Amino acid sequence: MKHIYWRVAVALPLPAYDFQPLGDPQAGLGKRVLVPWQGGSRVGVVLAVMEGSLDRAMHIKDTIAVLDSEPIFTPDSCAALLAVAGQSLSFDGLVYQDFMPFGHEPALSHLVQLVAGVNLENLPEQARVLENRQSATLIDPSILEFLRGQGLLLEDVRLELPSREIIQATSKDMPLTDKQTVALEVLRESGGFYTLKAWAEMAGVSPSMVSKLLEKGAAKRELEPLPLTLPDFGKVFEPPIVKTVHLSAAQKLEGITVGRLHGAKPRERFAVLQNLILRAVKNGQSVLYLAPDHVRLERAFKALGGLAKSAMLHGALRPLEREAVWRICATGTVPILFGTPMALFVPLPDLALIILEDELSDAWKLHGGSRIFIPDAVLTRAEHAKARVLFVGSV
Repeated sequence: MKHIYWRVAVALPLPAYDFQPLGDPQAGLGKRVLVPWQGGSRVGVVLAVMEGSLDRAMHIKDTIAVLDSEPIFTPDSCAALLAVAGQSLSFDGLVYQDFMPFGHEPALSHLVQLVAGVNLENLPEQARVLENRQSATLIDPSILEFLRGQGLLLEDVRLELPSREIIQATSKDMPLTDKQTVALEVLRESGGFYTLKAWAEMAGVSPSMVSKLLEKGAAKRELEPLPLTLPDFGKVFEPPIVKTVHLSAAQKLEGITVGRLHGAKPRERFAVLQNLILRAVKNGQSVLYLAPDHVRLERAFKALGGLAKSAMLHGALRPLEREAVWRICATGTVPILFGTPMALFVPLPDLALIILEDELSDAWKLHGGSRIFIPDAVLTRAEHAKARVLFVGSV
């Protein structure tokens, strides 16, 4: 008889470990999970759903919680990441760390409490405070691990998502003046305001009046998640004019799995790439363009980013901006992504083409972490995604 378990990698120079699934094992693939780790807990990502004997199941620990509602890696990118780790003789966690630009140790709300009806006299003294709900950060991790292993611990774990305050109307019934009634109606119709000043200006009243409504309980401040929005990447140029000779060159590349387009001026190469990218986008597919440095990345984005909705992913972005780009691209609303190596495993739907500029650049060799040579990783990623690869450059 077989037992199903998860292979979980943590962003550390350590091997991946196996854990019990929570819910449907396949539904957890590509999601981040909180797992017990070396006397404490760490966040990792589920890279594979495995099968083993029941004897092996005796040595597998329980997963504490699944953190993501949607996967951050697609099944093909999970398989490619594992393959890249094997080919480069690296730990899964190191490869995950190299190519995952956010969320290795996200902010968590982790609350713990003893199961109801537990006899406190038989528990260590430090565990007795857990009769009431407590933050896990206040409790000795070894105590939590002991209770977890005995099945005596209830745990509520959630991601602390970036949020902002919003002022909204309450349902309290109270006597109000005519102006206060109008201001409250404006608040209800608008769905909320982020500042008292904006509310007052929209309602045509003084800031002190809406402040009094807040004090009386007619309105309240609440937290709402920050919406995911793409950063402002600046203007793009008009797409280059495609000449007949360039169309002919593009058609010759159409059936090639791995091709090379070298020589000529950047504008002429971009003219050929324009045709290939447009074909993929019109078919509802995605394209990934990788450049070895920020200068060439910006040049390619300005030349080709105007073909369809595009984004960039690189180290100069803040972590929240990287996460926004990653998750928005996963929805399929951004078919063209320009990036540095950290963009290689973005879950672009139906990835059709990976373009890599200047494949022999020294910048493609990672000098830390897994020390992978990116063009080799690109070929593995493309193989699992069933995408084509095109190496381009001036030489």
